[in-house]
Amino acid sequence: QEELNVIIVYWEEGAAMFYPQAASNTKTMGRRLADMIEAMSDSEGISLNMVHLVGHGLGAHVAGFAGKRLNFLGIGERLGRITALDPSGPGFALEDDNDHLDMTDAEFVDVIHSNDGELFHLAFGYLSGRSVGHADFYPNGGKVQPNCPDPDIRDLISNIKGW
Repeated sequence: QEELNVIIVYWEEGAAMFYPQAASNTKTMGRRLADMIEAMSDSEGISLNMVHLVGHGLGAHVAGFAGKRLNFLGIGERLGRITALDPSGPGFALEDDNDHLDMTDAEFVDVIHSNDGELFHLAFGYLSGRSVGHADFYPNGGKVQPNCPDPDIRDLISNIKGW
């Protein structure tokens, strides 16, 4: 039986704002998370390559920015894994890998795209649905997920199914 620790990052105050501000806040939250992980590594001897971060939506980018920060600090090892569940697209430009989750943020980055956010993608042309990990999965083509009877909320339901 393995000994595990689970840490839940509660950042409702930063995530519940107007979306552009919440997207911007992911960088700050990622830095704070990285600093906490570094402190745990120093005080408890936790190896970074044993750390697995999981983030949904904006939280996927928080995990990515934490990985970037830890890489920047030059600790000598990288996060072991990031699992990104339906990473948010708007506000994360593809031109700069430092501006969004990508495969350099951990030893292994897997991404599940359950809702490519066609509405946002068409409106803003950002990250939605683009391959950014070592392994990117697109259930049902990464589009609308099944069993949502109401077309008015299908994107919301598809996003929630990313969990």
